[in-house]
Parts: sequence; structure tokens; C-alpha cells
Amino acid sequence: MFESISRSWQLVKYSWAFLRRNKIFMVFPLLSAVGAFMATITLLLPAGVMLGIMSGGFSADSANVMGYVLAFVFYLVVYTISIYFNVALAGAVLKELDGEEATVRDGLNIANNRFGLIVQYAAVSATVGVVLNAVRERGGIIGSIAASLFGMAWNLVTFFVIPMLVVENKSIIDIIRDSGSLLKRTFGEQVAGGFGVGAVVSIVSILVVLVGVLLIMLVINTPALLALVIALLVLTLVVIALVGSTLSSIYRVLVFRYAQSGEVPSDMDIALLQGAFKPKRKNG
Repeated sequence: MFESISRSWQLVKYSWAFLRRNKIFMVFPLLSAVGAFMATITLLLPAGVMLGIMSGGFSADSANVMGYVLAFVFYLVVYTISIYFNVALAGAVLKELDGEEATVRDGLNIANNRFGLIVQYAAVSATVGVVLNAVRERGGIIGSIAASLFGMAWNLVTFFVIPMLVVENKSIIDIIRDSGSLLKRTFGEQVAGGFGVGAVVSIVSILVVLVGVLLIMLVINTPALLALVIALLVLTLVVIALVGSTLSSIYRVLVFRYAQSGEVPSDMDIALLQGAFKPKRKNG
């Protein structure tokens, strides 16, 4: 366990060093967050109106069906935006790993060229999301547990889909299948270090919140300072979230590159990346 924690920390440091060399890559998750927010605001009002009309003049079953349709549309739009900018980031990272200088425009051009596959993957993900929500709503506790387990399995199977959308010219079903095969072949049943970035980001966020709460208590009787502290706290948490999202994407691309071809950047210790993979033990 301690080796996994140590190794995860090393991989986080490598991802961090890569991000420090390419700070502009944080633009991608920022654009993704803004796009998803705008889409949510745009879709919520008409969706609410339609559901209100359906609930007033249609049967409960018809209203439920319309609810699932609207949920699918919402997921489709939001997932398309998220996947688009994740593909752009992955494309830029892969280009840098190939020794070429990558810009935000380069990443966006890569995503534009893969837009058809991006929408297909968003549609598949939206379908999975709607089905899992239906299982949670109608299956009670057992349904919630089943949906959570399937959701975890889906996340594992699709672990490499984003970088594969950049490099593969296959159908989305084949890409998802290949992602599952690549994960199984390299990770086996154990993923070591995959949660390193999330753990570090969570710890940093908690520390920032604790410091922020302490400062708020100290200046709570001074409105101007209180507003300033709250604004700085929110801004800091936003920056941490952007850094964490970018680091997670970089980490995923780094392990994908090694898992796919055995190639790693010349300034990385191959032993540490090898340690991120735990193949299945052979029986007997």
C-alpha cells in the first residue's frame, strides 16, 4: 500500500512538472466548465416548461418518458462539451509528448477533426447516464447499489477512451472495447496510482477550506474583509479544481502512452510508470 501511495505521488509530481511547462493547458477545463454551465442554464428553462406542461395534461408514464428524453438531451449536450475539451487537451498533451509544441488552437483543431466520434461517445455516455438514473430511481437501495457498481465498471472500461479518440480511426464501439482491453491488459484488476491526483487535490482543497473558515471567523465582523476572504477562497478553490482536472487528464494520457506503446518522455523515470501497472497474476 505504501509503495502505491509513494508511486502515485511521484506520478502526480511528473504530471505537475508537465503542467508547469504547459500552463496554458488549463484553458481547456476552464472552457469546458464555462460551456457546461452555459448549456445548463440554457436547457433548464425550456426543460422545466415542458415538464410542467406534461405533468399537467399527460399521464404519469408519459411525463416520465419525457423526463428521460429531456435528461438524455441534457446529458448529450453537456457530455459533448466536456468530451470535446477533454479530447482537445489530450490531443495537445500527446502532441507535446511527440516532441511538437502544442497550443490551445492545436488542441481545438484536433477536437474539431474528431467531432463526429465525440458526439457518438457523448450519445453512448448519455444513454448510460439515463439508464443508471432510471435504475437508481426505480430500484430502491438495490438499484442504487447496482447503478453505482455499474458506473464504476463503466468508468474503468472507458478509462482510455478520451486519448484513444485522438489517435484511433475506429467506430466508437470499437474504441470503447479497445479501451477496456487495454485497461485489462495493463492494469489487470488493480489500478495503482490512478487516484493519486484526486487524493492530493482533495487534501489541498480541504486545507484551503479550513484556512478559509479560520480567516472568515477572524474577520466576520468586518464586512469588507469578509467579502474579500470569501472571494479569495472561492477563487482559490476554482483554481485548484482547474489544476486538478488538468492534472488528471495529463496523468491519464501519460499512462495511456506508456500502456499503448511502452514509450514515455525522456525526462520521466520508466520504472515509476511501470510500477503504476499491476498485471493479473497467472493462476497456478
